[in-house]
Formats: sequence, structure tokens, C-alpha cells
Amino acid sequence: MTRGPVTDAGIRSPRRILCVSIPRSGHHYLASILRAALGDSCFYCEYYTPVDCCRSVPCARGESASVAIQKNHDFDLTVPTSLPDVTYVVQYRNPVMAVLSDREYLARLEGQARADDAEELRVWLGKKAAHFRRFWDKWLERPQPGHVVVEYVDLMEHPAAVAQRVLDAAGVAIDAGRLEAAVGAQSGIVADFPLVSPSLPFTPRVLTDSRYFDRDLMSVYESMLVDTIAGLRPTGLLAHADSSGHPVRLLYEASLRSADGAAEEASALLRRAAAADPANPYIREELSYARRQANDLEGAIAAAREALQMRPGSVTFLRLLSDLHSTRSAADLDTAIALARTLVDASSADPGHRVHLAALLARRREFGEAALMAAQAMSAGATDANVWRECSEVLSMAGELDGALQAVREALTRVPGQAEYHHHLGNLLVRTGQMADAIQSHARALALAPHEAYWRAALARELVSAGRMDEALHLIDEGLRIQPGHEHLEQVRRHLSAAAVPCAESEAGCEPDRARGI
Repeated sequence: MTRGPVTDAGIRSPRRILCVSIPRSGHHYLASILRAALGDSCFYCEYYTPVDCCRSVPCARGESASVAIQKNHDFDLTVPTSLPDVTYVVQYRNPVMAVLSDREYLARLEGQARADDAEELRVWLGKKAAHFRRFWDKWLERPQPGHVVVEYVDLMEHPAAVAQRVLDAAGVAIDAGRLEAAVGAQSGIVADFPLVSPSLPFTPRVLTDSRYFDRDLMSVYESMLVDTIAGLRPTGLLAHADSSGHPVRLLYEASLRSADGAAEEASALLRRAAAADPANPYIREELSYARRQANDLEGAIAAAREALQMRPGSVTFLRLLSDLHSTRSAADLDTAIALARTLVDASSADPGHRVHLAALLARRREFGEAALMAAQAMSAGATDANVWRECSEVLSMAGELDGALQAVREALTRVPGQAEYHHHLGNLLVRTGQMADAIQSHARALALAPHEAYWRAALARELVSAGRMDEALHLIDEGLRIQPGHEHLEQVRRHLSAAAVPCAESEAGCEPDRARGI
């Protein structure tokens, strides 16, 4: 397909713009300007909230548009940095301004009581700082050629110039008057909290006006990032503070160590943070996660129990402790189930807690109650694809395969591009003897996630069992082109080759079961 600048005549395939941003860095403002300027020729993918999102990067949709814009915060830092035919826009903001805005957004989303928890705020800041640092290291320390980097202040002061930079980078030509009109139309009505309120008048943020501004805490937060990130500019409004030994600094460093897989180092830092902030249960929660990462289940349970003792009745800590007991051993299953029942009673509106209890009951082979609890969860979480997927697993464990198939299909109507859902559907179809449909589902999963080598090998086995040896060989060869030298795929290829030789020599053709030992 050919590409060219957007003109009145349009183009035959979209220019794709991927906006990667630290939350609260002006993405909605920039996107609203671009969308207003481009009008009906623009397709926009918000990525996080649509129930039917394809969940792929870049977005698989918008082929009929001239420009396709996609939002992504890269929370898990897995977004590729050099996709072909994609223009990247990387947005960031001073970290203090970003977290204050983000906390206010959290208050609107989850309630002020949640956001006003000062102890949780300190832990949240440490984790936010770690994400900012990792985002900076990936996207901003050495920006790639062709990436458009946009700082929030620059966008606020020069919106038309920033929008023009983005369009120029994407090769999109547009009348200057249309762009100026779009800036004028959008600048006064940008919603600060677009998911939870109507459009609000835009006013520049005043640092000290935020409900969550604490000068000492924010000075520590900013200083530790400025001290550890070369090139990051301070606000100019906060004095530098020594952050060494501060619990937020220790949590920041612990989160970075945990992300690198250094669970023991993370645990040591979290113990220091707990000593510096002894009444904070959320530090114990983080320590529990770190101990579990280090395969110290007893230490993880002890830390979770301390958190629950500090906050009796907390659904967060109840769920954590129930999860840990459910993984420790079969003998601990009774404790896990008792905690899960308490969790459901304490937060009955949350379908996830019912799914959790249903899965534990299924493990204890109480399939009737497990299925009932799964049905309640699916009813309560009808719009949540993950609830349907997890309930499918529970029903599968209970032997209710028809119900499991229906549940995962419901999940796929909400998230049709989720590779794992297609793979799970294929596994259920195998169990119900629907091999042709199973192969189709597994092929769809692999098309969405081509690096899943073990899925690829399993699909090859299914193709062989269906007498489709040539397709199986092609599938494995394709995998080896994607992942040269992959040990498991190489092994499967050798087995397939050995099984294919007698088939080629036999006039009767290949028996489907000959290669089942792959």
C-alpha cells in the first residue's frame, strides 16, 4: 500500500501516530487538537477503556482513515520503540506536577477516602517514581531519531507549534488555518478528568493549590528524581532536599530492584523503609510481594499478616493473605477459602473476589459452589472480559465445559484481540473433540502472539493429528525464522522431520497418530 501526505483527496492507508506518555502529561489536549484539525479523516484509539479494543500496538483498526492516533502509557514498558511506519510522540511532565494531577484524578476515579490515605500515598509515590525513572531510561534518556518528544510546559505554551511538529513528523500536510482553529476550539474546553467528568475549563495548575501538595514530601520526591536522572529539570519552585534514608526514596529504589528481578535487594530496602515508617501497612504489602518474588512464601505471609493487623478488615490485605495461603500448600487451602469468604462479605460488589473464591473452591473439588460463585461473578462483572475468562477456567476445572466455552466466548466479544483468550478457547475445543475449530482458535492466538513458541509447538501437534504434516512443518519453520535457534522448536522440527520421511515413502500416506510423540 502506498503512503503519502494527507490532502483533500486523502490517502490509501493511514499514517499511524503512537502517543506514549507519562500519565497527566497533556495527551488528551494534544490528541484533541489533532483530531479537531483532521476531522473525519482521523481515527483515534484510546486503548485502555473500550470494551472491544483489539489491544494491539499499533492499533489494528482505522484502516479507512487518513491518520490513526493511538494512546499508550506503556505502564509495563513493553511497547516497541521502533515499529515500522509509525510516528512516535513521547510526552512527559515534571514529576511533581504529574503525580499531583494523577492523585487528583485517582480521587475522582476511586473516591477521596482512597486518595487521602497518607500512608498509601508515600508508597504510591515511591512506585510512581520508579515508573517515571524506567520510562525516562527507555524513552527519554536517548530519544530515537524520528521520535517527537513533547514536554508538557512546551505544549501548554506553544500548542500549535507542537501539533505542527507532530504532523510534520508523520508526513501529514494540513492547512495552517485549520490547525489554528483547532487549537482555539480545544484550548478552553479540555477536560482535566475526561473519564469521570464533563469538559472543564482549563486553568494552569498552581502547585500549592493541590489537595495533595505537601512541600516537604514533594521536595523529597522531586529531589530524588533530579538527583538520579540526568537531564531532568526541577520545577524551580521547590528547594532541594536530601532524600537519603527517606521511606519514599527507599521504596523508589526497591521498586527499581524488584523490576530488575533483584528480590533480595528489594526486600532489604523495604525492611529499611518499614523501619523508617513503622506504622505504614502498605510497606509491609510491598515487602510481602518482594518476599514472594524471592520464593520466600513464609516471609511473604508474615509481612501480609502484619499489614492486615495494622488495617483489620482491609480487602486488599485480606486478598493478599488469601492468595498466599492458597499457593503455600493444599493443607493451607482451608485458610485461604476462609479468608476469601471474608473478602466476599467485606466487598460483595467486587466480582473479582467471587472469582477468587470460586477458583479456590474448585481446587478443593467443591465444584457445585464453585460454579455458583462463578455465575454470580459473571453476573456482577458482565462488562469485564477478565472476569469471564477466569470464570471459564473455574467452570473448566469443574468439568462444565459447555459453560466454560460460553464464558470465554463472552470474554472474546469484549476483547477480541486477546491472544491468550483464543488459546484458552482452543484448549477447551480440544477437550470437547472439536479439533478443526480448536486448530482455528490456536492459529488465531498464534497470529496475535507469534513469539509463543510452546503454543506454536502444540498447534503443530494438532495439525499432525489432523493429517496436515506440511502445515505443521511450515508452522515450525516460520517459528524458527522468528526465533532462530529456539531449543524447543528445534526439537519439534527434528521430530516432525523424522515422522515426515516415512510418510513421503509410503504410498498409503501418513497415519495421523505417527507423530503424537512430538
